[in-house]
Amino acid sequence: MQVSETTGLSDSDREIVALLESALERLRIVSPARKRVRGHVEAALTCYRDKRESIPPSELNSANDG
Repeated sequence: MQVSETTGLSDSDREIVALLESALERLRIVSPARKRVRGHVEAALTCYRDKRESIPPSELNSANDG
């Protein structure tokens, strides 16, 4: 993972992202047929990297409420 992707994350979130990345790499190597599992791990990584999660409720509007 690049440093810029972990900049806004807490230490525990960085650890979680590192574990998810490690799991994803292991799945690619050890269980290439488990595409659905890899998809779920990739989705979890996407969620952790999504900056919209950090928008306070008071700042939500129709343009950024997902």
